[in-house]
Amino acid sequence: MRKNKGRGISTKILILVPVFVLGVVSVISNLGAVSNIRSVNKSASQIANEYMTCISSLSDIQRETQQIHRLGLSHIVATDLSSMIELVESIRNEQEILDGYLEQFETITAGAGDFEDNYQTLLNHFESLKYEMANLLAYSANGKNEEAYALANGAIAEHSEAMLASIADMTQEARTGSEKAKDELSKVYSKAFFTSMVTITVSIVSLLAALISVFALVIRPLSRTQKEITGIIEDIDRREG
Repeated sequence: MRKNKGRGISTKILILVPVFVLGVVSVISNLGAVSNIRSVNKSASQIANEYMTCISSLSDIQRETQQIHRLGLSHIVATDLSSMIELVESIRNEQEILDGYLEQFETITAGAGDFEDNYQTLLNHFESLKYEMANLLAYSANGKNEEAYALANGAIAEHSEAMLASIADMTQEARTGSEKAKDELSKVYSKAFFTSMVTITVSIVSLLAALISVFALVIRPLSRTQKEITGIIEDIDRREG
């Protein structure tokens, strides 16, 4: 009796252990998949929302900076009053648009220390640019083209170039950050792929172990017992029991 009971416990353990392992591996695999999906989504969102938007915003700032400088030069060469007035309005509009782009960029990069110094430098030069541009317009309006050209090719050009240099530095920082995020995304993918391969392998091994255990310890003994019972019944039918 004790011997049979021991066999029963051993059989149960041999059958249940692979099944239990298979269940645990499935749960761990699903939890790992959820975690990896979140990591991939975070990296992808960071690339799309932060760095790409940042680069696009910097491109807008660069375009407006160059446009303001060109409009200032156009005001100097304008020959009629109406054109000068239109150019003044255009310059003011472009400055307002650039102010909006700068505020947008600050919102996008809030808390990003990599851009802080360059962004502050950009703001300082923009304020100086607006001041010098007002002086240029005053000189140009009063027919002092020589002084206006001196400002356009001197202080204004220097501030504009400094702004473009800060923009170029921040663009490079954004691209570097984007590459790092892509590398991180690649690492997460590799980790997810390796984890999936391991869990699949363990699942297959556990499934095979469960099938072998069930076949060896349940199906085969049942088949053998069924044959024995069938033989006994046949013997009884032949009155040989």
